[in-house]
Amino acid sequence: MSDYRVSYADLRGLASAIKRLNSDIRGIQGNITSLDSNMQIMRTEVQEKVADVDEKLTELKKLFDDEKFVAAARHELEQLSKDVANKFGHYKKVRNSAIGILQATDVEFIRNNAIKVVTEELFLGTPNYWLVPALLALAFWIEDNQDSANKAVKEAIVRDHIKTSLFFALISRRSGRLLACKAWLSRYFNLQSPSELSSETIVVLDALTIGAFGIESGQECMETAIKWRKAINCDPPQKATEIARWKSVLMLKREPLSLENKSQYKMLQEYSPNWKALESSLEDHHIHQKLYGMFSGIMDAEVVIQTKIKEAIDDLLMSLVTDYDAEELPFRREIRKCTLKVKYASDYKAHWEAEEEVHQATCQFGGLLKNLFMRSVVMDSKQISVSNSTQKVAVALAKDWIAGAHQEIVSSQLESLPDQISIKIDTWEGETREGDNEEELLKSLTEYLNNREQEELLKNKRSGLTTGFAIACVLIPIWMRFESLKAFFSGNGELQVGLILGGIALAAGTLGLSKFNLKLNKEKIEADYKKKWEEYSGILKATIAEAFNYREEIAQHQASSKKFFEFISNLDVRQYLATTYNNVRQLMMSN
Repeated sequence: MSDYRVSYADLRGLASAIKRLNSDIRGIQGNITSLDSNMQIMRTEVQEKVADVDEKLTELKKLFDDEKFVAAARHELEQLSKDVANKFGHYKKVRNSAIGILQATDVEFIRNNAIKVVTEELFLGTPNYWLVPALLALAFWIEDNQDSANKAVKEAIVRDHIKTSLFFALISRRSGRLLACKAWLSRYFNLQSPSELSSETIVVLDALTIGAFGIESGQECMETAIKWRKAINCDPPQKATEIARWKSVLMLKREPLSLENKSQYKMLQEYSPNWKALESSLEDHHIHQKLYGMFSGIMDAEVVIQTKIKEAIDDLLMSLVTDYDAEELPFRREIRKCTLKVKYASDYKAHWEAEEEVHQATCQFGGLLKNLFMRSVVMDSKQISVSNSTQKVAVALAKDWIAGAHQEIVSSQLESLPDQISIKIDTWEGETREGDNEEELLKSLTEYLNNREQEELLKNKRSGLTTGFAIACVLIPIWMRFESLKAFFSGNGELQVGLILGGIALAAGTLGLSKFNLKLNKEKIEADYKKKWEEYSGILKATIAEAFNYREEIAQHQASSKKFFEFISNLDVRQYLATTYNNVRQLMMSN
């Protein structure tokens, strides 16, 4: 067996190998840490992508379903329109004849006998329709045949007492017979109940608000309406019903935030866990400014009234005979519903529920006022509309219920408005109400990062010592396994000493390198956390600034809320009644 001596060169080579091994281990540790971090980032990104894909697929499916839904609605709408034309097309001729007869008597170009012949033909061709005997009565009045006129009136009353009374109230007013108008109008109101008003009462209010019934009749009608309102307010269940009715109308103005508005809160969207609640609350509060704009626009709008009473009443008469026929109503309801389906697809239900009462044959007084509002504001302009003066009166009469509905909305908003705005950066969490505790949050964030840094440093220290010890435990046995180890047991003292010195050198070198690595890692950790502090504190300050802006915007909307409530509460219906028409000539009938 050849002798083996441990030289300084051997020890230096071994130390160099240990250093390289330690460096490789550090590199592996760094790669593992980096890989773990990258996997966390990748996992988060994958989850976000999956969520985005799911959202896109859901949107795509909705678009596909909506397309089929709208196609079916269009087909149904086309079929309903054909059904109405087939079943009620002959009514159109009668309705047009009503205005034609009135205008013919104005110019006196048509012979009275010719008018009677036309109406008799309509009577024979359109059985059971209330308007035909009413027109026949007009023809008899024109030729001064009182007995036949009275018989025709009785037949019209049998067919539809309510519409006939209103029809002749308007005809009497058109001809300047104010006493007859008042009598027919009184007859009409005696047939009405505030709990079950016929839908054509809208025409009454429309005529009332433009002064078509004259001062005395107009005031009597308005006092009746005010009494109906007081009766409802004295009945808590009924009042609650009206408030709920108007609440559904007001809530139609609640819409999602615009992209421009949302872009003002990018930090909150990313770093506030309760952003969804904040967003929902902000959408709730946006309603007040929209409501004030809509209602003030109605009440401040210039009232446009026909300069001639004949033209105004002709419009009212056409509305009466065209829009409120009970036989057609079910078809018109379905046509309107299909129209909403085509416009809003599967989202049509909220719009239909809000205006469904508009298409009922009868309704309560509060429902009537809501219907007036819905016809002229929420519904499409092509749908049945009323004058802007009627809009004003409807809103003023319903002011108690609108204000009550608004107060309920405000109370609900206050309950759902988050008291605190949560902030989460990495695993640090804090909260602020309006950004007034920035110093406290920065202190908390600093403590959080300091604690994290100390944990990392302690972990690094332990890891370094463990690594050094592990390397020593591995390399020393390898060192001991040299072939010349056998000489140790054969009593070779010189080799024995060399091996001991080599082991000591290995241990010392390993521990020295570990200490050196600890220092390098410590410096890196400290630099990383300094960078994190700059990044996280910047995020926190920006998020706090948005929290302040959020509360400011909420406060602005709450100010709009008070403004709207005061505006509605101070309305006085009497100030929205138009003055009556004057100097109306008697054209057809004498007293």
